[in-house]
Amino acid sequence: MEIVVIILAYVFGSIPLGYIFGRIKGKDIRKEGSGNIGFTNVCRVLGKKWGIPVLIFDILKGFAFPFVSFKLGLGEKIAILSGLSAILGQGFSIFLRFKGGKGVAISGGVFLAIAPIETLITIAIFLLVFSITRIVSIGSIVSSISLPILVFFISPDKKLVFVFSLVAMAFILIKHIPNIKRLVGKREYKI
Repeated sequence: MEIVVIILAYVFGSIPLGYIFGRIKGKDIRKEGSGNIGFTNVCRVLGKKWGIPVLIFDILKGFAFPFVSFKLGLGEKIAILSGLSAILGQGFSIFLRFKGGKGVAISGGVFLAIAPIETLITIAIFLLVFSITRIVSIGSIVSSISLPILVFFISPDKKLVFVFSLVAMAFILIKHIPNIKRLVGKREYKI
């Protein structure tokens, strides 16, 4: 059962709704805007009407299998592994030749299931940083760094969750290297 949940989490996480919406509109979202398949670029290229469902779906992709793991009594370890699997699916989609998104929204969904208080604070941090800078990538980077700190201080007994939050942070930071380069060169996109 555990292996099935982890595999299904990866497959579900791999579904590239932003890419699908782009194809419906006759565009390859990977070749426009920032080239990302996530919420921000979908909003930029296709509009909010298409971007908001991508955001909601990506959060649900992350939330679903950790939540199911807990409901099935599989425990925190399987919830974390299924969450990691979903994030890897988003970042390395089987439907896009192992390329994909940056993993921010899906990570938010995963951590809503396994560390809800810390995640809600992280979302507030993201919204604050974004409202000040109008740059999504800065909000994503700052919030991904904030999450492990929050887990460490709010839930020091959740050692596996803390380690996983460090892994998720590293994944998000690596995926944001192009954004970081644009930020340094003052060429990053604003909304």
